[in-house]
Amino acid sequence: AINGFPTFSADLPTLPARFKGVGIVLVLLSIALFLGGWLRPVAVGGFFGTIAILALAVAGWIAGLVTLHVWQRNTAAPLVVVIPVFLLLFSLCNDNHAIRTLPGDGQADARPNLKEFYARWVERHQDRPAPLIIVATSGGGIRAAYWTANVLGTWQDKYPRLHDDLFAISSVSGGSIGAAVYVTLLVDAKRKGDALVPDCTLDDKKPGFATCGREVLSGDFLAPTLMSMLYPDVMQRFLPVAFLPDRASALEQSWEAGWDKVAPEGRFAMPFSAFWTRKPTDPALPALFLNSTSTVRGQRIMTSTVKFDSGLHEAVDLLQAGSGDSRLNLRVSSAANNSARFPYVGPTGKYQAAPQDGVVDGGYFDNFGAVTAQELIIQLQRMIVENESKPGQPTGIVVIQISNDPLFVGQLVSKNQILNKEDNESCNNTVHDTRSSNMAEQLIDPIKAFFSVWNGRAYYNAIDLRDMTTRIKGGVYVHFRVMPNRKQIDDPPLGWTLSRQSQGELDKQIDVCQRPKMEALVKCLGNWQACAQ
Repeated sequence: AINGFPTFSADLPTLPARFKGVGIVLVLLSIALFLGGWLRPVAVGGFFGTIAILALAVAGWIAGLVTLHVWQRNTAAPLVVVIPVFLLLFSLCNDNHAIRTLPGDGQADARPNLKEFYARWVERHQDRPAPLIIVATSGGGIRAAYWTANVLGTWQDKYPRLHDDLFAISSVSGGSIGAAVYVTLLVDAKRKGDALVPDCTLDDKKPGFATCGREVLSGDFLAPTLMSMLYPDVMQRFLPVAFLPDRASALEQSWEAGWDKVAPEGRFAMPFSAFWTRKPTDPALPALFLNSTSTVRGQRIMTSTVKFDSGLHEAVDLLQAGSGDSRLNLRVSSAANNSARFPYVGPTGKYQAAPQDGVVDGGYFDNFGAVTAQELIIQLQRMIVENESKPGQPTGIVVIQISNDPLFVGQLVSKNQILNKEDNESCNNTVHDTRSSNMAEQLIDPIKAFFSVWNGRAYYNAIDLRDMTTRIKGGVYVHFRVMPNRKQIDDPPLGWTLSRQSQGELDKQIDVCQRPKMEALVKCLGNWQACAQ
């Protein structure tokens, strides 16, 4: 009334027509978006975009809450008490966050164990001695995924034997997505002379592992996830039986759709077992160790392409966590996502175990993937000693640490001066000012200290990995990192979508900033004895 609008009673039948019309439109739109988020989250979410989905969801909630408020006033129904009670009761039986699986047997028992996988590596190198390569790649959402695929793809393009010499990748969170994209590109790669060419279609670019990986991960993966979160996931809380798909499923489907745009359809949705049920004549694939964290025990849960038995200390093999029919048959996208369930954006993945357990982001345990890499090296050193008289043994061990946080001021510098090269001049390598404001520091500093210690502990793991590597005879350590760049753009974000500008910045990091180091590494691998000395 103050603003010139007529007053009316809080009675639904007597509301003015324009209010009823807006309410009806919002209800119908909310129903349509709920169905879209349930049945086609990638297509519908991509059509509307993140901001529009958020605005429409809030508008729908307002309309629903206003309707409940009017109903309560007219009927005196104790909705404020009844609804929370029902939500609490339903929560006991409507959890829809079970890990997404395929029907049938996941063929976990058909995987080679660590010794068998090492024997295959040695057999491939009978006539071509080479160093054994291990990669540890860190977490960090889409930034980590894009950067990891970029580094591995560029390296594969420049050094075509990489897939043959690369023994294992220990990955965390977004790094697991990038590692899975790289290895999946190897599945359909065709030999062209001495090189491998990935099977992908690009409009105006030459197909390569780097360019194909960039295109796969250039989509908007946040909109489908948010749509599923704000519609089916929210609605499921009001239903007594779990049957609606959750936001983790939408995120995985968005990665699969990103893959299908440029590469053979369905490959990122194929069974994870496709990585170890291959023909002997197919190009060799590295072992994948996708690190997750247990919500019950706080230890590592590993989704791996090899059986690691007791070789990794206190780590659970997710694919053997159940028994019989309860063993998980995962898609590639789901296996990677189990390592990347970022707090709140991705829900805890539930699976049957004794007691029932859940998986969350691997970064909770170690955000560099360094602990798993260290334990692999310990196991490999024993195998090398046991087989030192046989041909094809590694001439050394190369460890590549991939990190992506521009705030990461520690450089983990390689002690091999040939491989300690960065183009700092053109990349404007600066240190961020991380001081708190005086007004808020008492509130912010305890939280900041918690995350700094968590990050610092992971950094110590990475330092231990570097020092372990350099103590090995013929051991070489190299660190590929994203450096801060204040001249052109803010640092790329952690979420699940990258702007073209952010993608361009990460492309520059590998094409320009890290180019001297990449070229030195490729040259080093071509003349290993001289480099290792």
